[in-house]
Amino acid sequence: MELEMGQLFSCFLKGVGWEQPELPLVLLMNTEELTLCFDSRQGEREFAAEVSTIGMLRHRNIVQLLSWCSESQGHYYLVCEYMPNGSLDRHLYPRTISQKAGKRFFLTWKERMKILRGIAAALHCLHEGWRQQVIHRDVKSSNVMLDDDLNAMLGDFGLARMSDHFRNPTTTCVAGTYGFIAPEVAMTGKYTVKSDVFSFGAVCLEVVCGRRVYDKTYPLDETLLVDFVWEKLSQGELLSVVDRRLEGEFKVEEVETVLLLGLLCSHPKPGERPTMQRVSEILAGSVELPPIPRIKPEGDHYAYPYQNEERRLFLSDSEIRIRPE
Repeated sequence: MELEMGQLFSCFLKGVGWEQPELPLVLLMNTEELTLCFDSRQGEREFAAEVSTIGMLRHRNIVQLLSWCSESQGHYYLVCEYMPNGSLDRHLYPRTISQKAGKRFFLTWKERMKILRGIAAALHCLHEGWRQQVIHRDVKSSNVMLDDDLNAMLGDFGLARMSDHFRNPTTTCVAGTYGFIAPEVAMTGKYTVKSDVFSFGAVCLEVVCGRRVYDKTYPLDETLLVDFVWEKLSQGELLSVVDRRLEGEFKVEEVETVLLLGLLCSHPKPGERPTMQRVSEILAGSVELPPIPRIKPEGDHYAYPYQNEERRLFLSDSEIRIRPE
């Protein structure tokens, strides 16, 4: 097997099969993370049932989950269709010395808009387009795969959970990447569709700015992308955050819309975030973007964990683990 890329709790392995020569195996999580999320046989059975059901989802912007398996060491694998162009993050950020060489594209603004519309369509399907509501819980650029035509394919459903529509969320295991996790999730352990919307907002900002949502190589006041964009908006310098590699080859109105939409989706208060249906309509240009505050609004008065090292918070029966990307 060939290691394709690294993830926070997973990595992608390109496997070779007999009947299907290019079939990737996705290493879902290691033994430590399984202990974190599934501390009983009942938990593992629930995982198997939900993953099997999610495998029945069909959408043009969702990676098809073909199967899953496990091994005695506690490793779980998801088997899904192969995406030759890898993940979105590979094409957004300049390559670092530690990154493995591989196929990389410079994404034009038109391609970036197409990708964002695809991600929004996938999340709309998960949230509202099926008999049960699916909360992805791990939306980030490294979990968005690109097919031959650079269509966005949302993948890695290892942390996804289903619920009945309008059912109150339950406290659960939380594992994710700093900058993509909604603040209310970090404090309560409760995921909702609005926490997926928050994560999508972070992806929007990454796509426009061409940088990671959390990057310690930047000055302290620019480390967290969402706060940096809010600051530039308040200074009347919103367009200064746009990826310089685009060299002005974009529609200003579209760029402004996506930046403001990213901030709206990342609103500190979940109730102020739009639905993914409304997000899709805004990106399609069929609905106008609502007014956005020029200064970052106050949240619901809980602290977001902020430190460079791994941190664990214990809240009731939940353990929340947050690491930088």
